[in-house]
Amino acid sequence: MKTYSPAQYAALSEKRAKQFEIKASDAVAEMAVTAGTTIATETPVDTGRARANWHSGATDNDEPIFKGEDKTGSVSIQRIVKAANAKKPRQSIFLYNNLPYIGRLNAGSSDQAPAGFVEKAIAKARKKLMRRKFV
Repeated sequence: MKTYSPAQYAALSEKRAKQFEIKASDAVAEMAVTAGTTIATETPVDTGRARANWHSGATDNDEPIFKGEDKTGSVSIQRIVKAANAKKPRQSIFLYNNLPYIGRLNAGSSDQAPAGFVEKAIAKARKKLMRRKFV
């Protein structure tokens, strides 16, 4: 087994800590993309406004309501991926939808999706994250 001087050990420890920080940041971004993609595609769709209004960013609730429609959720997914790619280490990432009726949809007001589709998407992303290796 190799022995290290205190200075070498400190440098190695700092290098490992940086590597861990980067991997943890990447994992948070991956979780946001997984959860956001699932949420966007499982949001009940009528006109496509609810699916089109999922956002992601370093702060919550900072985007205006998107006036367009997107029945596939691809507009939201593109925004979520872009925000995840721009995320910096130690920075939080939020997923949100500013439509006033999104809470009712998640509560089960639509026959197209079960109640709690947001929570189920987050649980799916968390499960995927738990399989990830950090070191």
